[in-house]
Amino acid sequence: FLSGVFTNCSNFITDFKSNSESGDGYADLMFMNERKKKVVIIEIKASTNDDDLKQDTNDALLQIEKKKYYEPFLKKDSINTIYCYGISFCNKQCEVSCRKIK
Repeated sequence: FLSGVFTNCSNFITDFKSNSESGDGYADLMFMNERKKKVVIIEIKASTNDDDLKQDTNDALLQIEKKKYYEPFLKKDSINTIYCYGISFCNKQCEVSCRKIK
């Protein structure tokens, strides 16, 4: 679902990737806005119950950091900001956590 949403945002997203190799693994979603020099990396988790939502979003952020999905963008002078998001879903509930890397 999220992949479809971001695919149709070509007016402000310039480089959208889904399950793309980055760092030491494969990030679920990544995109950038070259004009504003920003990158967004999203890792998505499915929680088994509502009580796990917050922990699973934190685990998603830890996965981004542990596998260094943001590493290719750190060295680019053309990128000023990197935001990482952990998103967890359980039935109709959702939790989102964000961490600014650069």
